[in-house]
Amino acid sequence: MKVKKIEYPTALSKIVDIHDNNMDVFIELEDGTHITVVVSTPLNLPKRILSKRLKIMLRGTHSG
Repeated sequence: MKVKKIEYPTALSKIVDIHDNNMDVFIELEDGTHITVVVSTPLNLPKRILSKRLKIMLRGTHSG
């Protein structure tokens, strides 16, 4: 499926620390499917892993 549109709700110019941050990215596919992903820098990953929000997201996608 081809990507129709990619949007970021936060302007790239508004990101304070480009080395330790994350942002949402909204993707729309040709068939109307909408996907939201969080893109993080390597320095931001430990903070995300320790956050309750990411633990819940990972727990919800676990297939074991």
